[in-house]
Amino acid sequence: MRATLSGVISLALVLASAAASPSTIARRSSACDGLGSNAFDDTTRNFLLGVSDGTTVNSQSLVVADPRSGAPIKVLGTLATHQNVPFATSFGLQNGALTPLFNAAGPVAQPVAAGSFVSFAQGSTTPASVYCAVPQDGTNITLLAVNGDTDSFALCAEKEANPAFNVFSLVYKPDAGSSEYLFDTCRSGKVRVIF
Repeated sequence: MRATLSGVISLALVLASAAASPSTIARRSSACDGLGSNAFDDTTRNFLLGVSDGTTVNSQSLVVADPRSGAPIKVLGTLATHQNVPFATSFGLQNGALTPLFNAAGPVAQPVAAGSFVSFAQGSTTPASVYCAVPQDGTNITLLAVNGDTDSFALCAEKEANPAFNVFSLVYKPDAGSSEYLFDTCRSGKVRVIF
């Protein structure tokens, strides 16, 4: 009886541990290909996003914002510069789609091309399944990947009518020829998934 009871307790501990880990409850799609066995593209846990240049422990909070009041396309930008117009501050990850959490139906993740903003479209019904969360070995840090890449994000100042105030938004693989942001303001960074 003692061996059976200890086996049941051990199994219960293993199952409880597995339920607490987002990578064990995750389904994996092609969004996580090549990113390691712990990478996941689906979790029931909500999270925040932050971006850091890697030189400091602090990260800037990222929010889904409406930089041009009422525009159907929303961007992922810093809370510090989009503070008057944040649309969502927490996120989910479902089948590789980054999902801004709202009280009502909100914009959905769009495909992310090199040189473009990380964006969401209002009224779109099919989200792009291009995101993956990648736990870093030996740390409690999880990075966000898009198109299988954690290393090509940058915060860039959007081109605005008033250049005295820079609004920074997240860009994937910034391009010097972009007409949407000021390339010389771009600062590379890693996007952290914060549970």
